[in-house]
Amino acid sequence: AAAALSPWPGYTAAMFSGIAFLLAWRLLSESHTPTEAAQTDRRLFDWQTFREAFTQRPVGMVLASATLAIFALAGFEATLSVTLADLLNIDRGGAEILIVFAFIGLIQTLVQGLLVRPLSVRVSEAWLGYSGLAIACLGFAIIAAFSEGEWASAVMIIVGSGVVAWGLSFVQPALHSLLSRRTSADKQGRVFGLATSLSAVARIVGVMVAFQARTLSASVPFWSGAALMIATAVLLAYALPEAPDTTEEAPADEDASEAVDYPSGALSVQGAIADEEA
Repeated sequence: AAAALSPWPGYTAAMFSGIAFLLAWRLLSESHTPTEAAQTDRRLFDWQTFREAFTQRPVGMVLASATLAIFALAGFEATLSVTLADLLNIDRGGAEILIVFAFIGLIQTLVQGLLVRPLSVRVSEAWLGYSGLAIACLGFAIIAAFSEGEWASAVMIIVGSGVVAWGLSFVQPALHSLLSRRTSADKQGRVFGLATSLSAVARIVGVMVAFQARTLSASVPFWSGAALMIATAVLLAYALPEAPDTTEEAPADEDASEAVDYPSGALSVQGAIADEEA
């Protein structure tokens, strides 16, 4: 049976957005002083930041990796409901479809809330990123293999969806942390703003491309998702070897160990170990 149409999901989303706005307004401090904020260059689209980000290979490659991951996620979310609905011969707004997406959301919540943080203090961002991409690639392959033909199985598609959600829950925090560590403090705001803009575009284009790909075959969007996970891993591999140390500009009299980029440190944290004085 189809789930009844209701405005309440929209109202609920608006309520949470309002709460987030109020909390940010009251609890988050401004990083610029009023004078600095007034002098900040405001543009509709900052082409200079775009050029600078992509001329710096590590930053540009991490940005491209994050954009590809969002592109794949958008296509996955857009075509999953259609694939399941056609396979089960149910309405695309059916309660069964909503339960599947609730299942995906639950997995993302559990993985990011219970696994990512403990792992982040034991392994590097790169390890988390590569592991997540490998897991998501496996999930996409499972969905593609069981989305049509004699092997078609709604159960296996749901299993594959959970695997994709699990993998991508590792990928996004890892990529955001890598981007933060490889961007100087005075440029992080602009670079993360650019990352948000690229993610928004990737979500829009990803849905359009995924539905066009589905006209070829029900499995094509998911095989494409697996290929995008591999492409993201390749971009990430190109980004990491040449990652600059953003702490190089620290005063010379400070302990040199503060500029070390530890390969297996916590997310978004650079360890600083000071030598004990005798």
